[in-house]
Amino acid sequence: MSNKEQRSVAQVRELLGALGWLSGARIRPDIPPRPDVFVEIDNRRIAIETTDYHGDEMRDGGSAVRRQEGSVRSRAMLADSSAAARAARLAGRAATSTSG
Repeated sequence: MSNKEQRSVAQVRELLGALGWLSGARIRPDIPPRPDVFVEIDNRRIAIETTDYHGDEMRDGGSAVRRQEGSVRSRAMLADSSAAARAARLAGRAATSTSG
């Protein structure tokens, strides 16, 4: 497995762990041009593309446009992760309330 593939698998593993979906998930890298990582959860196959985010380039380098994009992207990533975490919690509550 290449360094890029290892990083992609680690990124997906971290995301699934944060969402509480890591238990029972099967994660494997794939070869381009296919998606970077495939995950199987509850017999569902999910294709995931990963991207390395270079937050340090906002201050130390890159163009003004990239610094501006990075700032917007940082806020979007925080909002998305909060929304995903809320959705996961709500999904868990809904499953619990309908199963009993």
